[in-house]
Amino acid sequence: SMAAAVAARLFRDGPQEASRFNWHSSVDGLLMLCTEKPEKPRSSAFRTVGLLVEVLRSEDVAPRAVGDGEAASGQPVPVPPGLPVPHGEGDRPTVLRLAQALSEGIHAPPAKCQWNACRAIGQVYRSKAFLVSPHRLDAHRDLLIALCSEASSAANFKVRIQAVQALAQLPQEAEFWPQGDADRVLSTVCASMGGPPGEAAGSVDERQRAAYLKALRTELRRVAELWAACAPPESPGGEALGAARAA
Repeated sequence: SMAAAVAARLFRDGPQEASRFNWHSSVDGLLMLCTEKPEKPRSSAFRTVGLLVEVLRSEDVAPRAVGDGEAASGQPVPVPPGLPVPHGEGDRPTVLRLAQALSEGIHAPPAKCQWNACRAIGQVYRSKAFLVSPHRLDAHRDLLIALCSEASSAANFKVRIQAVQALAQLPQEAEFWPQGDADRVLSTVCASMGGPPGEAAGSVDERQRAAYLKALRTELRRVAELWAACAPPESPGGEALGAARAA
C-alpha cells in the first residue's frame, strides 16, 4: 500500500532524507486513505501519519509553496496510482488538514483504526513541527475535543487507554492550558475512571476488564498529574470542579 511505502521510506532514510522527500504528495494520499471505508488502508494511513509528523521539519507545516509538487527534474510528481487528484487543499496548512483527519478518524470504527488515530495524535503533540506551527492552537482545539470524547465515551477499552495516553502527551506550555481546556481535561479524567460499561466492553471477561481498568487508571493518573502541573490558578471552575468533587 502507499502508506506502507511511505513508512518504509521514513524508516530507511530517516528524517534528513525525508526532509528532501516530496512529502506533500504523500500527505495528500494519506489524507485520502484516512477516509477510506476498508479497514486496512485506513488503519495503515493513520499509523503512517504518526510516523510522518515525527520527522517533519518546522517549515514543513507551512502551506504548499508554488512549485512544490515538482520533482528535482522539474517534472510534476504524479498522484499515487488509484487516488484522485486533490483539489482546493493546497492553500490550507498541512497541520490543520492532519488535525481534521485525525480528530474525525478517532470516532470512526473499527477499534483498530480508532486506536491508530489516537496514537497518531499523541505523536502530533510530540512533533517539533507541530509545536512551532502558527496554526498549532487551532489544530490543538480539534484534537483535544476529539481525544477527550473518546477517552470518556469509547466503548473499547484499548481505544480509551490510547486516547488517555495521547492526552498525556499534551505540551506543557501555558498556551495549551487556558482554563476552558484545562477544565475539559480534568472533567475527562473524572468521567473516565470507571471505564466503559460492562455491556459496552463486549466480550471482555472480568479478569480482562480488571486489567484494562488498572491500565486505564494508571494513564489517567499521569494526565491528572500533568493537569496539576500545567492548569492555570483559576482552574478548575464550574462544572469541572463539580466533576472533581463527585469523582
